[in-house]
Amino acid sequence: IGSGFIQFSRMWTPWLGTSASLRLEHTRVEGMEAHENEKVSQNYTDLFPSLSLNFNLPRSNQSIVLEYSYNISRPRYHQLIPFKRWSSDMAYYTGNPDLKPSYSHVINLYYSFLSSFTLSVMYVREDQGIDGYTLNTPDGMLVSSFDNVGDSWCLYTDISFKKKLLPFWHIYAGAGVSLKRTHGWIDDRDVGYSGRSGSLSLGNSFIISRRHGLKASLNYEITSPIENLLTSDSRWRNMMII
Repeated sequence: IGSGFIQFSRMWTPWLGTSASLRLEHTRVEGMEAHENEKVSQNYTDLFPSLSLNFNLPRSNQSIVLEYSYNISRPRYHQLIPFKRWSSDMAYYTGNPDLKPSYSHVINLYYSFLSSFTLSVMYVREDQGIDGYTLNTPDGMLVSSFDNVGDSWCLYTDISFKKKLLPFWHIYAGAGVSLKRTHGWIDDRDVGYSGRSGSLSLGNSFIISRRHGLKASLNYEITSPIENLLTSDSRWRNMMII
């Protein structure tokens, strides 16, 4: 991957600032599956713009940030190489050498207020999204692979709270909700789906020793049922990290 980058930033007034950038990337992929002598070759160039606006509201402890970016998600090497990995006599996994990168438009809006609160909204529009799938072939084989399934959009909103309670203790709490809709086809089958999920999180960070850089954290998160292309998980999940 070769890339070039240009950026411009300026504070126009004490309460208004802007930033814009443009990134040029050239990607070249070469590979070969020796057993079947199949080659993987991809060569493409893209431009990725980004823009941000920053508003610091006068005479109040509030700020608004609006951001836009255009991004790429490249397929991983194992997703491209068409090497068959057999899990049984009738089932195998293989990569897809025709897999293309996916591209996404991302818009973020952040509103910070009362020193400790942040409300954020994110919208993502993805084209040529990459997803894994498993299907039955006409000869009875069970094949797992990857494909550019289709297009999707996701809307996510979150409110968070951060506070320094004591010189050595910081806390974080957040709650979020997301909606997602995907339109796509695999092997002439409609694989479009929609899903929604929610989450709650609580985090604690403790400074044990500034001199030695020792820190500890205690975090807890609970996530609602999640639906995707392969599975529909009806379980609530919770996780604690120490």
